[in-house]
Amino acid sequence: MRYKIQVTVMCWLAAIALAACGNSQATPQPQTTAPNDGFHTQAQSTLAKNSTKIIFLGDSLTAGYGLAQTDAWPEQVQERLKIAGYKTEVVNAGVSGDNSANGLARYDWSVGSANADVLVLALGANDFLQGVSPSKTRKNLQTIIERAQDDGMQVILAGVATPQLERLGPIGRSYAEIYPALAKEYKVLLFPSILDGVIGRPELLQADGLHPTKAGVEIMADNFTKYLRTQLKD
Repeated sequence: MRYKIQVTVMCWLAAIALAACGNSQATPQPQTTAPNDGFHTQAQSTLAKNSTKIIFLGDSLTAGYGLAQTDAWPEQVQERLKIAGYKTEVVNAGVSGDNSANGLARYDWSVGSANADVLVLALGANDFLQGVSPSKTRKNLQTIIERAQDDGMQVILAGVATPQLERLGPIGRSYAEIYPALAKEYKVLLFPSILDGVIGRPELLQADGLHPTKAGVEIMADNFTKYLRTQLKD
């Protein structure tokens, strides 16, 4: 089972890596504005509390495949926020191989029980690999967002290599469109792509040529922390 999960993730990342290599233009910068000014103010208020608990719900890119736990993406974000003076507690709820249905199935014990202030939702990559219809993926992500909001959490929807997905044909574009559409519908913050600056750069990938190295994750963490700090302004 673990082998199948690894192969699934590797195939998806390989497809995105090929798409990235085919584009030599500069990597787009992450979006730094919220889709709704009223919500933006509310999100700032929540995120800038004296102490904030942030939970990351994702797959192997969140879990930190092939890395020490302290080198995983959420843990690196927490380290940067603390250095910047923010009081945060980060929970890494990433599981390698998870798709959106898996994330929804374990929501209660992975997310709902964490009593967090913010949910970073980074799922959907394995849905694409496994041939799940975009409509089902969207429905699963939509349900997770609704449940998180019902539980009083602010949600940040994190896309995975969205620009690269758009170059993988109609299905890829359908998946890429899920994230901005849900962000607009539910007035949640959108971070378009957690892999910006990493995909297509062999020196930032592990020996399999697919998963980020510690240095690659550091870039992911730098990008996301910079994005978060635009939402943490006084």
